[in-house]
Amino acid sequence: SEAAKHWNDVLRLRGEGDVEATLGYAAALREMGQVPLARLVLERAVNRTPRYEQAPFWMGLAALEAELGHGDAQLRALETALESDPDLVEGWVQLGSRRRDDGQASLAFAHFDRAIELDPSRVDAFDQAVVLARELELPLEEFRVLVGRLENEPAPTQTYMRAVGLSFHPRVVFHHDDAARLRRTWLEIAVQQDPQEQQAHLLL
Repeated sequence: SEAAKHWNDVLRLRGEGDVEATLGYAAALREMGQVPLARLVLERAVNRTPRYEQAPFWMGLAALEAELGHGDAQLRALETALESDPDLVEGWVQLGSRRRDDGQASLAFAHFDRAIELDPSRVDAFDQAVVLARELELPLEEFRVLVGRLENEPAPTQTYMRAVGLSFHPRVVFHHDDAARLRRTWLEIAVQQDPQEQQAHLLL
């Protein structure tokens, strides 16, 4: 295809190990259905790159394995990418999703929590962590994640009301001196967003 030819030319021009050209070439090959060749391109890049620079190529391999439905191989590629670059937010998010799909809720929560720690603007990681904390019945963790989520950007009214409900939990009250103040702020936002939210009016 034109895309594969373009990226192959760019790769030859820039030299082996160029991240953008390697990933572009592999993606173009994958779209053409030449998966073994795409894998070969990425594996060659891994073998020719210092360990601390390998993460993008391992992420490319993880995407390839995910597309093929090879869950275990995808997992290994993601873990290796994070060994190469432990601060790779996208790696933690994808690893969290993989663990969640495998039914490993505690591990998945820890991975999404790590992503949040590295990038407090990563809303999808917050939302996944909230759901998992609720499933795991961890009110303190869920409240902590919700505080971060609601500091981030506007959320649906029910998210504010969930945080309000948790703010009454005895363990949350014990550990968070600011629970009452936060509760009032969230209730005010909830009634502003949805003037028909009776529970919010009642609590205010």
